[in-house]
Amino acid sequence: MQTVNRSMVNIVGALDRSLAGNNLEKMAETMDQFERQFENLDVQSEFVEGAMSNQATLSTPEDDVNLLMQQVAVRLAACRPVGMKLKPPVLRQLLIF
Repeated sequence: MQTVNRSMVNIVGALDRSLAGNNLEKMAETMDQFERQFENLDVQSEFVEGAMSNQATLSTPEDDVNLLMQQVAVRLAACRPVGMKLKPPVLRQLLIF
């Protein structure tokens, strides 16, 4: 994030100088640089999001999640009469193994 901040400071400074000197060519060059950096940031963000998503998926085996969900469903079904709605405190107590 510090790299992004430094980069933005440099771009804003370059734009200020371009505007002060009415140098449209330099302004266009600076805007192109900004666009490239913004695209790079977008690619980096997508990569990090994907890596984090994959890590979360890989760290919890699907079979374990499915088994736990099944255990909770069985326990809830066994502990409540048909048609009875459980209030949150009771539900929390039933979920404690």
